[in-house]
Amino acid sequence: MKLQLAEPLFKTIMGESTWAGLPGIIVRAAGCNQRCSYCDSKFAYESQLELDVQEVYEQVAVSGQKLVLITGGEPLLQMEGVLELTNTLLYRKKDGYQVLIETNGTIDVKLLLRTHAHLIMDVKCPSSTLETTNFPLDATHISGKVCYDNLDRLHGYAHNVKFVVGEGIDFMWAKDVIRRYALVKKHVPLLMSPVYGKLAPFQLAQWILDSGLPIRLNLQLHKIIWGPKTRK
Repeated sequence: MKLQLAEPLFKTIMGESTWAGLPGIIVRAAGCNQRCSYCDSKFAYESQLELDVQEVYEQVAVSGQKLVLITGGEPLLQMEGVLELTNTLLYRKKDGYQVLIETNGTIDVKLLLRTHAHLIMDVKCPSSTLETTNFPLDATHISGKVCYDNLDRLHGYAHNVKFVVGEGIDFMWAKDVIRRYALVKKHVPLLMSPVYGKLAPFQLAQWILDSGLPIRLNLQLHKIIWGPKTRK
């Protein structure tokens, strides 16, 4: 099985999620079925190289990193390859790999939940300009619309749900999603990130404080460390 990648694998400090700040390695899949207004990874729309899953595994092994982030684009557009890579990394528990998979939530994740991978699901708010304002949306697989059934499938601390917030309406909308899907009761870590360069972190921090919800302010550490234009 081959994977289409947007760039070579690289080591970094994880910039987001509950694993932020830890060293790891990035596997960035090519292709995306969404076009968010604030996208900072447009280069990932197209494939830059193709590697066998075994080649990806070997590069991870050589890197010495045990935390592996599979991201994109939207990696689950290559579901078979992602599943194969995930299972290859996690099959031998003695190797000690942890696999994180970032997804925009448009593709059903039930197959991945059979593995021990950690899912980081991004739920698109209105300022993304995607169709996210009506409930329920189609649970289609590759349409670009969020598969809200995924929110019913995620439980516990092994997974994250993330909202990228650009303005006040996004925050109010995200709170409604949290309420509708009882995400606090499910003990899923809730993350909120300000759109870089559009919403000041202190403003989002204040909204979180005022909400009384257990939301984690999720700043993009990689941009703080290396700057917004560096791919890290």
